[in-house]
Amino acid sequence: MVDDSVHLFEEWACRIWKTDAPACVTTARSPSAKVCRALKDGGKPVRSGKWQIMINGESYKWIVAEAAKKALGMENIQERYLIVHLINDKNDPTRIAGAAGFSTRENKIVIYKAKAICWPPAVA
Repeated sequence: MVDDSVHLFEEWACRIWKTDAPACVTTARSPSAKVCRALKDGGKPVRSGKWQIMINGESYKWIVAEAAKKALGMENIQERYLIVHLINDKNDPTRIAGAAGFSTRENKIVIYKAKAICWPPAVA
């Protein structure tokens, strides 16, 4: 979902830095200026890491958050919760079945049940 939304950044008026070749081409209208293809058309972004792309003057965290709010609806988004314990599946102890956490703003404890969990790998 996130990778797909990155391709929409340009449609949302974000200027993404692009590599010079082969994404950028000169035009007959302005031979000295280069026009870069959009990401969805094969343009290649400048990267500042394996997953990070450079966006001119924009923080894409807010852009992605706004898109998620529109797609999921505010009633399905829970913010400022800290997960402190992963819950294993009772039939398969190597599988994560949920998580437990608490709100950092309110006096609330939450338990999440899940069919699948995307968990980031450890970073050295």
